[in-house]
Amino acid sequence: MIPVRDATKLGRLRELASSRQLDALILQLPENVVYVTDYWPLLGMTFVVFPVDGEPALVHSNFETEAKTWIKDVRIAVSESVTEVADAFANGLEVVRQVLEDRGLARAKVGYEGSFSSVGTGFLKYRTNSVTPGSLETMKRKLPGVSWEDATDLLYEARSIKTELELEKLRVANEVSGFGLEAMYLGLTEGVREVDLATKIENASVTRGVGYRGAEHVIACAFVSSGEFTAETYGVCFGNSPKKLRKGDFVMLEYDVVVDGYSSDMSRTYVVGQPDLKQRHLLETVYEAQVEGVRMEKDGLPAKEVCKKAEDIIRKGGYGEHLKHYFGHGVGVTIWEPHPYIHSKSSDLLKAGMVHSAEPGAYVHGYGGVRIEDNVFLSRSGPVYLSTYRPIQE
Repeated sequence: MIPVRDATKLGRLRELASSRQLDALILQLPENVVYVTDYWPLLGMTFVVFPVDGEPALVHSNFETEAKTWIKDVRIAVSESVTEVADAFANGLEVVRQVLEDRGLARAKVGYEGSFSSVGTGFLKYRTNSVTPGSLETMKRKLPGVSWEDATDLLYEARSIKTELELEKLRVANEVSGFGLEAMYLGLTEGVREVDLATKIENASVTRGVGYRGAEHVIACAFVSSGEFTAETYGVCFGNSPKKLRKGDFVMLEYDVVVDGYSSDMSRTYVVGQPDLKQRHLLETVYEAQVEGVRMEKDGLPAKEVCKKAEDIIRKGGYGEHLKHYFGHGVGVTIWEPHPYIHSKSSDLLKAGMVHSAEPGAYVHGYGGVRIEDNVFLSRSGPVYLSTYRPIQE
């Protein structure tokens, strides 16, 4: 997709940073780099200097391909060299120091990503750099005039409200996820191994997704479990084993797709063949919980009310003792955003512009579990589903 300056998003971030008396933000995590610059880095060795007043700069690793971004001030840091052992992080900070000096910010009050515990990767999905006590010490040493403030909460607050441009990116991610959901449904065949079905699902989204509506990079992670083990997939994503699907098995998919840095988070539960009456009752109860929970959403509603509504429906269906998790969480430049946190004990309020997962479930040990998860945008006129592919088996 063509990088576009999102003035609404940048204005919101500046306003929040200014309210904390910050002069600038220095960002390195891939999720925040793509949020500000529209460039999704490969490794996480890219920095963004985001002044409250003035234009941002991108400090880019020489070990990556050209950064596609709307930012004009792109500077190269040496992360890899054949003539010396390079310190990618320290070298990047040296260029950051030059940017700050050029902008008159050498003694600035700077916000940084101090408390990110859950980190979204770059396009290299199995590795990223993160902010550690050691890296913070390096930041302080390389930028001695700067005073530091943890801006994690500020960044999460900014990211919780999506702009029209961000919403379009999330729509694309959901549509690309739909290619995988279709592959799952069509691949529910007795004798197919869980791992083979998972591979087919990922392949469908990646091969059809690259180039779709301008998408450049797609990563997909499918976790398929079947039979009674679907009752254990509420926490750790079990599955992708050599186990073969059996006729009458529940098959649950946990499916995460990222397109050019923006995420979708889905789950589907189907049955190999046709659900029997007991299976259909569980499926329909969970689906009703999702639909009715989403239906009541509006700007200003306490998020916990949505979760309580869904839990009440599941309890009335006879599955109260099989509840294992909350109703949903934010989705954006990572699969999991902390706002809105849709939990029965949450203090969050739903706000127009938020995007979240809607993922009620019930998990009957020794029998099977059902989770149906979609992504929902809360508009000013009410909730809108971003994902639509066959939520329940017909």
